[in-house]
Amino acid sequence: MINNYLVLLFLVVYFGFQIFAQMWGTYLEKGIPSTQNYIQNFVSALVLIGLVIYLGHPNIPINKSTLIVVTIMFIFNFLYCFTRKALDNQTKRDEENNVNAGKKVLRVIIACIYSIMIFFYILFYMSNLGISNLMNVLIYFGILVGLLVSFYVFKNKTQYENKFPYSLFIYPILFLTTGVGTVPSLTLLYTALFTSTVALWGFFGVEWFVGPKKEFQGSINREMCKAYLGIADSDLISPPNQQTQTAVNTKNINYLYIAITLIFVAFLVATVFAYVSVKRILNNQ
Repeated sequence: MINNYLVLLFLVVYFGFQIFAQMWGTYLEKGIPSTQNYIQNFVSALVLIGLVIYLGHPNIPINKSTLIVVTIMFIFNFLYCFTRKALDNQTKRDEENNVNAGKKVLRVIIACIYSIMIFFYILFYMSNLGISNLMNVLIYFGILVGLLVSFYVFKNKTQYENKFPYSLFIYPILFLTTGVGTVPSLTLLYTALFTSTVALWGFFGVEWFVGPKKEFQGSINREMCKAYLGIADSDLISPPNQQTQTAVNTKNINYLYIAITLIFVAFLVATVFAYVSVKRILNNQ
């Protein structure tokens, strides 16, 4: 059964940070700091949260305690977004001069806070499970760790770099929902992790584990373009024949004449068949 309050919380948090991203791009810096395809990001986030709701059945009660946690995590994620964008957009000169040293320390502190939250959530979660369920969770995390490592190892290291999006690292924890809504400690920690995941998706979009290095962002890969277009190196030895606009128009008009002729012939054939069929019907009567 769908938790309507959880869907409402998702919409409020997601679009709240989406509005913040729009304001950031308008008043604070050039360029909106989220990926350009907003519809695709929203649909992706909605599908991912839908999987959590359908498979995990989380139950976040809307009460005073959870609203306080949501408000605190709102402010906390504002701080993280500010830090993350400043570090992502810093120039090589800024990096050499260590301009954002304080923000680097702040990012490490935020990573430690999330690590502590996840550690205690898993600890409280496992304390409420039986031995069989505990083994299933351990196997699940083993497979997950293997997938995460593979995302970092099997990639083009010359053009791509590792990314650490908190939202996608927190996301698998959202499937562990046993006790949420009944155990206060689990409920509050789950609310914090849920809010963080959705907020960061609203601001940055649904990010993946690796991304292009700065020197390759926005660049055109010539070899890939040739492969997509089916152009071989031999095709580029001599320049292609340049057709004038008159020749192009003449060719299009010829194609139009052929199409009209085929339609007219088809009409005549259909008329003859219709006449013969009607005549046979009348003769049989």
